[in-house]
Amino acid sequence: MSPSSALLPLLELEEELAQFWPTLLKTRTSFQFWKQEWQRHGECAASCVEGLNSPLRYFQTSLKLRASFDIHRALDEAVIRPSCDVSYQLVKIHSALSPFLGESLQIQCVQDNKGREVWVQVKIPLSKNLTLGCHHSEERDLAADFAQKPSPSSGHPCPQESPVYYFPIDHDRPHQPCD
Repeated sequence: MSPSSALLPLLELEEELAQFWPTLLKTRTSFQFWKQEWQRHGECAASCVEGLNSPLRYFQTSLKLRASFDIHRALDEAVIRPSCDVSYQLVKIHSALSPFLGESLQIQCVQDNKGREVWVQVKIPLSKNLTLGCHHSEERDLAADFAQKPSPSSGHPCPQESPVYYFPIDHDRPHQPCD
């Protein structure tokens, strides 16, 4: 499926987005997923943050933020690595990430067809200037804005006591990396 006209500028980022922000759901194409991400997060960010007023600017900025918050390095240092067989306690993942991302991060999971809790995203509250947290009362916390909208995703906060799986991304089989 080709992108809608509003997302046509994303064609220049398609390779990078496919690598770092792939859809892992069978039910939609990458562009459908990115359109939803723009509508859910980008439009909200655009209303709060100057310069994020288009899908292209939003995704360019998001990819830069991804590079600056080196989650993979933090996990690697804590010996938390993608695996189909090894699970982790949520507290270990949170402890590895919070020094880099702040205490307010939220680790989101989905339940796979085998009943396992699978980590799918990290929510990080950012201030208007795209720094961690919201430390000034006059600034609106983007995460708080996001929380006000109903979530169409099946993601939920990972359970505290259940083992959490951190599956590898399989670009050849993104919907079934561990089956």
